[in-house]
Amino acid sequence: MKSLYAVSALTAAVLIAVPVCLSAEPAPATAAAQPAAASRPAASQPASEIVLVRVGPTVITQEDFNREASQVDPRRLQSGKASIMHALVGQRLLQLYLDEHPELVDESKLEAMVQDVLKKEGVETREELLAKLRAQGVPDKLDYYLNKARLMVGRAEIRRRAARSEEELKKIFDKDPSAFNGTARFVCQIRISRYPWETPEQVRAKREKAERIREDLVSGRRSWEECLVESDCPSRMTGGELGYVHRHLEQPDVVGEAAFRLDVGEISEVLEDRRAFYIIKVTKKHKGGQPFEQAKVRMRLWQEWAPLSAIDQEMRAKYEIVGVREPELPPLPASMPESATAPAPRSAQVKPPAQVRQPATAPARAAVPQPKR
Repeated sequence: MKSLYAVSALTAAVLIAVPVCLSAEPAPATAAAQPAAASRPAASQPASEIVLVRVGPTVITQEDFNREASQVDPRRLQSGKASIMHALVGQRLLQLYLDEHPELVDESKLEAMVQDVLKKEGVETREELLAKLRAQGVPDKLDYYLNKARLMVGRAEIRRRAARSEEELKKIFDKDPSAFNGTARFVCQIRISRYPWETPEQVRAKREKAERIREDLVSGRRSWEECLVESDCPSRMTGGELGYVHRHLEQPDVVGEAAFRLDVGEISEVLEDRRAFYIIKVTKKHKGGQPFEQAKVRMRLWQEWAPLSAIDQEMRAKYEIVGVREPELPPLPASMPESATAPAPRSAQVKPPAQVRQPATAPARAAVPQPKR
């Protein structure tokens, strides 16, 4: 059997279709610091039967995690575990959406991609390819590729349909210039991270923690600095400062939306998305003055991300996401020592995306000059 980390032509095609990125979000707490989790699976239990998260009528298994993990430098898996799982949940929500909207997936494009794989693998039919994959010990790799390809094709079609002409973008800009003209809010946050595998009880405990923190802030029982020590975000070391935040793309949409309706000094309610609970305050406002000709570059990035974000929110509201257990890290290859402390060579490292807190489908944002503090 080929090594788990060997890359065949089929695997290479998967990597091209949907790359795996590790975001720079807070790493999960150690097992000792987390609430009691579900009991460990039996050593003999197949990875395909170990359920990590339930997403509506579907499940994400340890086998699903292992496949994604095989594309990442093993030395980065512990810190990137949450990012992989968040991406898997996002992909599953998009799969469910595409199931409901099959017209978004051009089957002829999928078939053309399969034919390309057959050619690269040196076989003529799917049956021959499946026989080859069975011999390699990876009989379901073709299904894995097709699922990834389907996501890629569907995502591209969603973006294509959401595209707007310059005239349409100008109308959107004129309706609310502050959303795109460089207007910003200086934001500080307290963040309580959520992880996809957390059980409903664990999520409820984190929400209650966030509510207690907010109540302490609003009532004056504790200062912002005293509450900040409970934040999971590295920004706690600098007062929770996120800097100047624009309405779109800079931060999770719930944060951007709340920041633009808060007055200076006001504490938000507990905000929530599937990655965290947030409490924010705005300390300064900056009025932008970019004309449409400058703003439209940023607007084109926004229009690519916005429909995918809306789909993620729609499907999350429709299908419950229930954590079951934390994923196990697959063993390191025999050639890689357990105590590898040196960083991976620069060429081997996985660069985090510029937009680290948006759904996995969000494009990197354009560089935008920040207002002076």
